[in-house]
Amino acid sequence: MSAIESDNRSYKRFLNRADEIRHTNDWFVKQCSYLGADYELLTEYHSLQSKVTFYHKVCGHHWTVNPDAVVYKHVKCSWCRNHRGLPKLKRFCKEHDLKILTPWAKHHGIMKFQSKKCGHIFTRRVGYLYKNPNCPYCNGYRQRQKPGRLGKEIYEWRHKKGFTQAETAELFHVSPKTVSYLERGYVKETEEQTRLFKYYMNSLA
Repeated sequence: MSAIESDNRSYKRFLNRADEIRHTNDWFVKQCSYLGADYELLTEYHSLQSKVTFYHKVCGHHWTVNPDAVVYKHVKCSWCRNHRGLPKLKRFCKEHDLKILTPWAKHHGIMKFQSKKCGHIFTRRVGYLYKNPNCPYCNGYRQRQKPGRLGKEIYEWRHKKGFTQAETAELFHVSPKTVSYLERGYVKETEEQTRLFKYYMNSLA
């Protein structure tokens, strides 16, 4: 393509753009009528590519969007679209005496909840919460605590050696559950355990 042909095409595009209809703000407001009275236009319309901001009275959020998406795609508040499962979750938690502690994480996301009956805080996937809204700690699940000094030493020692919990338990002549509970802080170490386990760790250093 020669330079002259390229210049001619650029000039024609310039003329076509110049002939485009310049829509007014009133025209854009009419195009937004499908949104209803729940949306308030906060900024003035200038062009289809210049973003505008709405205020959505239902959720209380500001919504910034390209006008062409409003005019041609009839989109609505992006926050409500991304949080469309939140109203259902709020109703469910109210019925089961649960308090939501973290932002919405969609159906398969993990969120933190607090039981108003017992006060325990736990995490659970939203989809699974609908199947089992009961507090896990009140149903036998042990709440993890900060491990004691012995639990930390065992964890660091066995990872340095490359041992699993089961292998460590065999070396210490205890059950794997004992090692697991000490490392997770489920139980506090006794003086006998501290003396015996340190002896084994020093012997195998």
